[in-house]
This record gives sequence, C-alpha cells and structure tokens, in this order.
Amino acid sequence: MTAEMVRGGLAAATAGVLAPGEVGEDPAAVLLVDLATRRVVHANDLARQLAPALALPALVDHWSDAAGLRDLDGEELSETAHPLSLAAQGLPVPGQAVTARRASDVSARREPLFAIGLPLSEAPGLGEHALVVLIPLHDESAAGGATALARSQARVREQAVLATGTSFTVADARAEDSPLVWVNPAFTAVTGYSAAESVGRNCRFLQGPDTDPAAVGLLREAIAAGREVAVTLLNHRKDGTAFWNHVALSPVRDGRGEVTHVVGVQSDVTARVEADRARQAALLAEGVARAGAERAGRAAEASRREAEQAGAAAAAALREAQLARADAERANARLTLLAEGSHVLAATLDTDEALDRLLGLIVPTVADWAVVNLADERGRLGRPAVVRHRDGHEALLRRYAELVPATLAPGTPLHDLLQGGPPRAWPDFSPPPVEGLTEGQREVRSISMALGATSLLFVPLATEREVLGTMMLVQGSSGRGFDDDDLEVAADLGRRAGLVLDNARLYGRQQRTALALQRSLLPRLPTLPGVRLAARYHPAGHDRQVGGDWWDVFALPDGAIALAIGDVMGHDIAAAAAMGQLRSVLRTCAWNGDEPATVLERMDQLVQGFEMAQLATCVYARLSTGAGRGAQLRWASAGHLPLALLPADGPARLLSAPAGVPLGVPVGERRTHTEVDLAPGDTLLLFTDGLVETRGGDIEDDLARLLRDLAGHRPGTPPEVLVDRLVSERSDRTDDVALLAVQVL
Repeated sequence: MTAEMVRGGLAAATAGVLAPGEVGEDPAAVLLVDLATRRVVHANDLARQLAPALALPALVDHWSDAAGLRDLDGEELSETAHPLSLAAQGLPVPGQAVTARRASDVSARREPLFAIGLPLSEAPGLGEHALVVLIPLHDESAAGGATALARSQARVREQAVLATGTSFTVADARAEDSPLVWVNPAFTAVTGYSAAESVGRNCRFLQGPDTDPAAVGLLREAIAAGREVAVTLLNHRKDGTAFWNHVALSPVRDGRGEVTHVVGVQSDVTARVEADRARQAALLAEGVARAGAERAGRAAEASRREAEQAGAAAAAALREAQLARADAERANARLTLLAEGSHVLAATLDTDEALDRLLGLIVPTVADWAVVNLADERGRLGRPAVVRHRDGHEALLRRYAELVPATLAPGTPLHDLLQGGPPRAWPDFSPPPVEGLTEGQREVRSISMALGATSLLFVPLATEREVLGTMMLVQGSSGRGFDDDDLEVAADLGRRAGLVLDNARLYGRQQRTALALQRSLLPRLPTLPGVRLAARYHPAGHDRQVGGDWWDVFALPDGAIALAIGDVMGHDIAAAAAMGQLRSVLRTCAWNGDEPATVLERMDQLVQGFEMAQLATCVYARLSTGAGRGAQLRWASAGHLPLALLPADGPARLLSAPAGVPLGVPVGERRTHTEVDLAPGDTLLLFTDGLVETRGGDIEDDLARLLRDLAGHRPGTPPEVLVDRLVSERSDRTDDVALLAVQVL
C-alpha cells in the first residue's frame, strides 16, 4: 500500500459528509392520513411509486392492498399488527418491519420497509391527521446464495433499529423561514431541545461550524424547489455534542398542489457511522501494519535492530486494528439485538406475548435470567408478566417475581425506577447479610443465590408520562458481567417495550369500548308469524372482536317482514358506530313499506349527506308471508354478496340480483330489486363475506364451497342448527361473520 493510498483512505474516513450509501440516503415514503375518514390524503413521490395505480384520497386499506404490504415473510398482516390500520385509529406505531410489492414483474422479491406512525394531534392545521412514514431498508439478497440472503436479513435488521430512533418534524412552508410547528418526543430526546425551544424556529439551529455547507445547500435548494431530498450531515445537540443526522425532507401539498408543510424524517446514525469508520480504520491500520512489516523485512539485512523495532510497531498496529474491528463487531451485534427486539415487540399487541419474545432474545444472549414486572393502576408493581432463565428454573423464577413487589423498600433499585428514576447497573452484586431481613426478603435472597446473581441491570418500561413496569437482567452462572454498553442497550429495549405496553393498553381500551357499543347495537331476534329465525355474529378472533358486520329483522306496519344484512369496513369504534347509524337509517327508510330499491336509494342520500360510513355494503329485503302458502321475497343489493337458498325440495342455490354499488357512492344510477317465491320449508340465508371468503381465494370458488356445505344439510334443518354448523365448520376465518337464516313455515 502506497503512502498516497493511505492518505486517500484516511481522507475518506474523516470527511465531513458521508459517502453516498454509507448509511443509506434513500428518501422515505410519507403518507398523511385523515383520521376522520381513514383516508390517505397525501403521498409523496416514493409513496406514490409504491401504489402507482391508486388515486388519492384513498382508504388506508385500499392503499395497503395497492402497495401489497405484508410482513417480513410475505404473509398478510392482521388488523392488530397492521401499521396503517393502527395509525388510522390514532394509535402511535413505534416501528414495524414490513414488506411491499416491487414494481418489477421479473422478480418475486419484496421491498423491506420500516413503518412508523405518529398522530399529529398537536400540529397546527394537521390535528386530525396521522403521519405514516415507510423507511426503505436496503436489501442486498439479489447477490444470490444462502450467504447473501443471511447477510441481507442481518443488514435489514440493522437498518431497522436505526429507523426506530427516528425523529419527526413538521415545518410550515407557507410561513417566513419555514419554522417548525411540531416535533415528536424522539426529536427532543436526540437533540436535547424541548418542543417549546424548537417550535417556531428553522431547524438550522442544529447546525454548527463543522456542518458541511454543501449538504446544507442541498437541503435549502430542495425546500425552495418543493422536492424531496435526503442527506446525512453533522449536527449538534443542545449540550454541544455532535451527532450524525440522516435527514429526509418531503413536501406536503394541498388539493391545489401547493406546498403547505415539509415533513422531516431524521435519524441519529452516529453509532452506524462510528461502526463504519471503525471498520474503515481497522482496514487502514491493517494496511499500515502490513506495509510496516514489509519495510522492516527489506531493511533486516541493513539493520536487524531497526527491523525488530519496525516489526514490533507493526504488530502493535495490527493489534489495535484487531481491537477496532472487535469493537465494530460488538457495535453491530448491539444494533442487531435492538432491531430484533423492535421487530418482536411490534409484531403483536398482546403484552405477555411481546415481552416473552423480548426475553427470548435477551436470555441467554445478554443475560442469564430476567424478570419483568408490570405496574398496576396505582403505579405499584403487580403480577410478574414474564420470567426466563437460561437453564429453566421457571418455578423458582415465578416465586421470585411474586415476592419482589412485597419486598420493595425506598432506596432499592426497583423502587427508584417506579418513582421515575434512571436505569441502574449493579455490576458487582453480592447477597446482603441475613441479619435484619424480613422473611420475604430472606426468601428472595435464597432464590437469588440458587439462580445465580453476580451482576444486575434494572431498567424501567416507561413512556414520557408514566412507568408501566420494570425489567431486571441478571448474570450468574455464565460468569459474565454487565458494562455500560449493556446498560444502554437494556435501557433502549425498555423504552421500546414501554411504547408497546402503552399502545396495547390504549388498543385494549378502545376494543372494549367498541365491543360494548357493538353488542348494545345488535338487535334481538323477534318472534314473527310465518317464519322461524336464527342469527349469529361471530368475531374473527380473540384479538379483533369488533367489526362493522350487522343484521336486522323487524315487522313492518303492513305485515311484511324486513330483512337486512350489511358490512361496514373496519374493526374499530368508528365501524361499530357507523353500523349502528346504518341500522337506524334503514329502519327509518323502510318503515313506510316502500320497495327495497327505493329504501336503498333513500339510504344513499342520507349516507352521502351525513358522511356516515367510509364504505358499506347492504342487502335489504321484504318478505311477505301467507299462512302455510309460502312467501314472496323482494330484495335489492348495494354491493353485497348474493343470498343463498336451501329449498325444501331441491339443491341449494344462490339468489343473485344486480349487485349495485356500495351505499353512499354517488354514481347517479337507479337501484333495482328482484323477487322470488318461496315455499314452506325453504330456508333463506343472508350473510357477510366473512362466512365464505378465504385468504387469497376467489369469491366465486368461495361461494361454490358454501353451496357444497349446504348440500350436506337436509332440507328443513332447523335454522338455529344450520347457522351454528355453518359458523363452526371453518375455524380459519380472517374476517367477522354476520349470518341470518329465515325458514318459511
């Protein structure tokens, strides 16, 4: 290696601006979601590339389908794990790795992204919106082979953890000097500036004398031109310390195409930069060392003493290079652990499951055993949530975790955490003397000795508002100890776990409220002459008990029977409330005894006028019965599935009618109705798509399977038996089911 090569390499390693691609300078996909309508109302250029055929505004579910969002394995995301669905409910999404469909038709590979969602409740002019940012994670698996794939997956996880520390800002592009109008807590944590100190100022206050002017110029030019830009530059915190900041700016435009705001996505990538530089320095040092060794060898004949000295210097340089490389590898290992932790925490809103997965990563990689306790509503440690030991010992761990809350005393680490204290390390732990301990404290001491405890870490699971729990990590039988780096990693995992716990608690509260609302809105089956009725509502799963599926049946003043089935898109309070509104509107519109098509047209007008639902389908039918003489059915459909008929004397069949468009869609076409005569013993089925649809299946095939299922039931089967069998025959449903069966007497 020549001196010029060494000098050139050192210059590259110490430049004020990163070389392109060193951390990844791609812009992020930015979406603005209207919480009231659950619609994506703005998408920047990269977001439009992910869903190029979709016009805005568009429902978040439609945008997700158009972009082909899936999990890292390419499987569909559940409602509770879908970042867009959570963001549209006003819930923060701290970070979740997903994949999107690629535009290329020649590759089956998917684009890895990291999704972050933030409600903008405190941003002027954007208070009823949420920001969703999809950060590209470079995928290098195209190189081919298992080794390349493994390297790519590790790289994606490493980039994901960088994304989880992301800061967000919103600047007012219409005001002079484009001042910040909103910053998220991560921005204040990274920079040290409070929101009050940041809002109202241009974010150039983060720059310093060593910030590269060329990078600043790129930002200034992009803002003036209203285009997206992404650079990495050196910024400074409030305390004066420098950090590497990856900044991506995206303009937000109004309906006229004018830029109203600029969204900033900023990531502290200092750890990654330092790791890259450590690797670079290691390679340079190795080159210097080898060059020194070669020179020493050539000079050996002239002076053995000089050769030995040069060799010793080269060996020392080589050792330093190896130490630098080891430091870089440890830094990468910490990044990988944080990325894995973020992924497992974001994958579920079930608290125990998320924490159990987290401890599965920590034990035995970081600690020999660990205990997580959750705080109750009064801020006191309650039940043990999760325990894990590298050698099992679950019974001992459970007993230990149960005893800890009762043995807390002021001044102890866990007590201090609950009072808002910082994370704490106890690197050289030894059990306290037995004298003066209570019976419970003695048992805790005994169990600690049995499990092995020589080095401890205590970290809170907290949000900005409160402490939700504590996590204790312990080294014992392995003989390892904790250092400051371990404490930093554990504290970071604790913060991420605190956000997940807070999200899960908020989501659970919303679900309980929505479930109570929905149950109060579903009707009770009446007893009506000439028919036998049965109905069922079946939620898709234990984690998603609320939906917009509904049914109704009631007697009309003229003696006919009104039947209805409908489906409002969504699985939240808004869907349940919209379902209740539609049911009330239908009863009002149907009460005069008008034809089904007329009833649906009146509903169209009201749904459009009052903006009751985002997207809803419905079938409304009138059943006129005659004692023992059968009945006449008239029905109209607003974008809903056909009805099914199980005749008393023939095979099951579908009753099709013009499907029409969903309720509230302004197309200007008149709706029509269809009629059919029913015989005594015939059973009519009205159902929502959850009864028949399969993931990735064709609806025609799904309906054909329903007819095959009905063929296995004898004509005249009691309707309550029929609906129970139809609902229970398939346990793999991914959507809610509403089912109404009407048997003519």
